[in-house]
Amino acid sequence: MSARPLTHAPVRALPIVFLVALHAGPTRLFAQTLWRVQAASVTFEIRNAGFPVRGSFEGPVAEVCFDPLRPEAGRLAGTVDPATIDTGIGIRDRHLRRRDYFAVESYPAIEATSIRLWKAPEGYAGTFVLRIRDVEREIEIPFEFEPAGGGARLSGRFTLDRLDYGLGKPSLILADDVGVEVVLDLARAGDRGDEGPACDSRRSEGVRAGMVEPS
Repeated sequence: MSARPLTHAPVRALPIVFLVALHAGPTRLFAQTLWRVQAASVTFEIRNAGFPVRGSFEGPVAEVCFDPLRPEAGRLAGTVDPATIDTGIGIRDRHLRRRDYFAVESYPAIEATSIRLWKAPEGYAGTFVLRIRDVEREIEIPFEFEPAGGGARLSGRFTLDRLDYGLGKPSLILADDVGVEVVLDLARAGDRGDEGPACDSRRSEGVRAGMVEPS
């Protein structure tokens, strides 16, 4: 998976962000394109001294405007607060929030926004602009979208190089690659029984975890 830098600022990151995925048939359920996030998780894994270290970020916010029959007209975006990082060890989490990693006081959000979506041989894929700290890079991410419990589940897995975003320094102990998984449980935005409002590609109509429907 390649990434094309938009800036030359030296930064790295314990990746994360968002991502996403879709895979569905031409049913009435997916005719509309605006979804509300019912639950969301962003988790990651990196190897340290040969052992896997797993963590997560709390309270991700996502926008899901997607029709699997017309992926090119959709929009996917996500934001997470790096200060919410949780690896299960407090002293490590505090270190990751400092200036040599996420610098959360200066950069309070990690953001990913799609600029192009398309149907892939398996599922879907998109080009996203991922911003961590003051570095933006374009990345290509595969994703899936499947019906689940009367709604849908959007999920994606990808790998990022933390050194591309200036998080930390090269290390013989800490790996460069970070695996990231994003899972969104979705419900149609709209009254039960209708197909919900269509997305307006000119706006960030939304789907936000724990929030009411967009107006």
